[in-house]
Amino acid sequence: MPICPTRVLSCMVGGMEMLTPESVRARLKAAGAWSNKKLGQHFLVDASVLDSVVEAAELTPTDIVVEVGPGLGVLSRRLLPVAKRVIAFEYDPHMQAILANDLPELEVVGGDVLRTAHKALEGLETYKVVANIPYNITTPLLRLFLEGGVGVLPSSLTLLVQKEIGERLAAGAAKPGRGYLSVLAQYYAEVRFVRDVAPSCFVPPPAVNSAVIHLALRTERALPGRRRRLTSSSSCTVTSSSRVNN
Repeated sequence: MPICPTRVLSCMVGGMEMLTPESVRARLKAAGAWSNKKLGQHFLVDASVLDSVVEAAELTPTDIVVEVGPGLGVLSRRLLPVAKRVIAFEYDPHMQAILANDLPELEVVGGDVLRTAHKALEGLETYKVVANIPYNITTPLLRLFLEGGVGVLPSSLTLLVQKEIGERLAAGAAKPGRGYLSVLAQYYAEVRFVRDVAPSCFVPPPAVNSAVIHLALRTERALPGRRRRLTSSSSCTVTSSSRVNN
């Protein structure tokens, strides 16, 4: 069973604790915003999950971090003090306004990350992706950052994803669940399953369990032969309708 410890990290906005269900609802209400069902938004409210994500990312003061789906900026607040820059892609205009008000030092890029990332990240020499990603774009997002759709590849990706997807990404040869995503991820990176995350770690709770995974990109590919782009024509392609935000 995935666990969700109750230990709380101080993460204040104008005196408001941002790691409780009450504070999330209050912040949304104050901004005239809401959890968007169409986007499947679920906001992370557990400090131990944040600890796991940041620890797995192994950030240094010189790192540039790319975050996708920052939501209310709970993870962003943990990233900003330990990284040189944090560039955050947020689709929801309501969340963009909240982030601009609460975290002016965060570099927010609006719109669809699948369309805006290449231009926004142009010129970067290296960066790390650290994110609680929208679950409904997991596969295209992985392809974007693993196959070079943004130009320069990241050195690593530390992601909070749907647990089923995390298990598939890390599945070894002949293991249950191994398929297209497993081959895609392991061709480009060494994949480590970090931990389970329970639905109760989010507000409102999603219908699925989640997981933290870490992908360290390889300097040499895992499969023999020249580097090639993997296609999504495989019957093992996975999609999901859930989206979770910080």
